Amino acid sequence: MNQVGWSVVMTSFSGDFDKLHSGYAQIFGRRGLDVFSLAYGRDTLPAELANRLTFSEATRITGQLMELGVTAETTESIYVGDLKYIADQVWATHSTDRFDFTEIDGLIIAASALNARQNLNVARKLPGYTNWRIERALSHNHADASLMEYLPRERIREELKLVDLYEKTLSEIYPDKRFAICHIMGRSVSFFQATEDAPHDDLPPTNMFEKVWCETCHRQQPYAKRTEPDSEFPKAIWGDCSICGNEMLIDSWEVLKIIGI
Repeated sequence: MNQVGWSVVMTSFSGDFDKLHSGYAQIFGRRGLDVFSLAYGRDTLPAELANRLTFSEATRITGQLMELGVTAETTESIYVGDLKYIADQVWATHSTDRFDFTEIDGLIIAASALNARQNLNVARKLPGYTNWRIERALSHNHADASLMEYLPRERIREELKLVDLYEKTLSEIYPDKRFAICHIMGRSVSFFQATEDAPHDDLPPTNMFEKVWCETCHRQQPYAKRTEPDSEFPKAIWGDCSICGNEMLIDSWEVLKIIGI
């Protein structure tokens, strides 16, 4: 009975999500399960959460999950029926306090496992999407949402902390790989594997809008573009609001930081 070969299969959820989110890692002894997609996503269930378990391990996990509102069952792996996902697909490849990294067909995506798979299926259907563009699009992160009300310079300084965190984390998890960490100031921070076909130099902005967001007016406003480069952020394009006169971040180069071998 206790030979390895048992699975835990989730079929529904009706509990307190916060308790599930904070408690699953202790139950499984690992982080990185895409609990949000499993609890609330469409077409994610039934899904296998774990396999290659002994019967006692599987029944323990099933029981503890059911206490958190998960409808789950212990099944011999050879008798598992039709599933939306198997266990290897619902866990991130690497999980840290800040990021989940999911590896799919050689791509590395900073997203939870099912979210990464679902978004990848969409991205692959778009014209002109290469692997590095997909990684960059699906791995983007933002500074703390509370900073959206900060002045542009303060938000950029927080984004630079995210650049540093990406560099530290990627270097530790993938010491044998080369990445480009990309930063569009005031918008997002992302990364992609620095393959031969990927860019290695900063990318200029592609659009200049007639109106941009003014943090003082709290609306899109016209602006007067500055002509002198900025001493603190020379790759940012700055201007002054034509209505209130305060500083505005008009646009930014995509600044690339190459790390790794």
